[in-house]
Formats: sequence, structure tokens, C-alpha cells
Amino acid sequence: MLTDIPSLEGCEAKFGRAKAHAKNLREEVARVLGDNAYRLRAEGNKDAREYVLYVQELPAVRDDWGLAFGDAIHNFRATLDHLVVQLAILGQGRALTEKEVQSTAFPVVSDPGWWDKVSGPGAVKLLRSGDRERIRELQPFNASDRSIWGRPATFTGGARIPRLIDALHHVDIVDKHRFVYPSWYAVRAIELPELPGITSGLSDGEPLKRDSEVGRWHFDGALPDLPADIDLNREVVP
Repeated sequence: MLTDIPSLEGCEAKFGRAKAHAKNLREEVARVLGDNAYRLRAEGNKDAREYVLYVQELPAVRDDWGLAFGDAIHNFRATLDHLVVQLAILGQGRALTEKEVQSTAFPVVSDPGWWDKVSGPGAVKLLRSGDRERIRELQPFNASDRSIWGRPATFTGGARIPRLIDALHHVDIVDKHRFVYPSWYAVRAIELPELPGITSGLSDGEPLKRDSEVGRWHFDGALPDLPADIDLNREVVP
């Protein structure tokens, strides 16, 4: 139903649905993870003076996690479009036509050269000038603009918002065209065990699967034997 009264009701409903999908997914993943660990095996390479760490055991993942993830992402992204439609109603002071609703959206632009082509005759033309400018500030191409986000403009604080919007937009596009398959990732650095001569531990940060290499321990001398009680469990993140 088209109305001349702007409201955040639809935005809040979409955002709430997204949060519910995300919460349910996190809880389901936590149940599968149990103790949040996967099992590694270490194979020594004496010539290179290193142990290579391989995945030995992994918790199973469920394909419907990809569906739940997509539902959450789509609702988060739709919240932005709902918001712009309501801002357009506020800007025009009247109900929008069906054609105007279809042409109104929250644009996500990485190239500033494209902004005028998108915002002028495009997605936010019906908004008040201040609202258009704020949406422009939130574009990915402004993520490093210190005049907007302060000094220094980094990945922390408000400067994260354009980067998160950019990631949300692109993941939503991926999900609309391809099935998202969940997998485990090694996202933490390999911890150094208390072994003689160990100098560094490197993690590949790649998707985890059985028998894939996950990292290496390097030594500055002869390769020591591993004690029988060494802990080769590592945390995983989907």
C-alpha cells in the first residue's frame, strides 16, 4: 500500500528479521562446533626444518546454513532500500507512485565518478538534499575521507560503515545469483608450542577441508620430536 506518511516500520521489520536469521544461524553453528575445535596432524620436514600442519578432523557443516546466511544478508540489504523509500516520501511530502518506488533505492558506488550518474536522475533523486548528501558520505569511495570520519580515517569507528555497506551489497549480489556454501576458515595465527628451536608459526588462512594444509612451524635447528601430549586442536570460524 502506498502512503504519504513516512514510517520506519518496514525498516525495523526487515532489520529484525535479519537479526533473527543471524541469531539462529549463530546458535546452530555453536551447537555443531561443540568445543570450537578441529584436529590437526603435524608432518615433519627435516630438510626444511619445519612441521607442516594438516587438517585431520572437522565438524560437519550443513548446506542450509548457506540459505539462512542468504536470508539474513538479503534482509539487512533490503533495510537500506526500505529506508530510502521512506526518506523519499518524506522529501516529496506525498505518496510515491509505483514507478517512483521501483526507481528509488540505496545505491552502493565504489567509483566516485559514477555517483552523479546514480544519484542525479537515479536512486535518490526524490530525497531532500541533506539526506542525499548523507547517503553520498556513506558510499564506499568515502571510506577513507578524513573530512567525514575524522583523523585518522581507518577501519575502526565510523569509517567502518561504508566498508560494511560495500561488503553487504556485494555479498547480497553473490547470494542472489549463486548458492553460498558454508565452510570453515582458519582465521587465527598458528600458536607456537613450547618446542626447542621454534622461531615462527604461519597460518594460510584458507578454507579448511580434510587433509588441507593450514600452517607451518619453523625451527632454527634440528627438527625436534613432538611430545605425545601436544595439543593439536584449533578453533574454527565459519
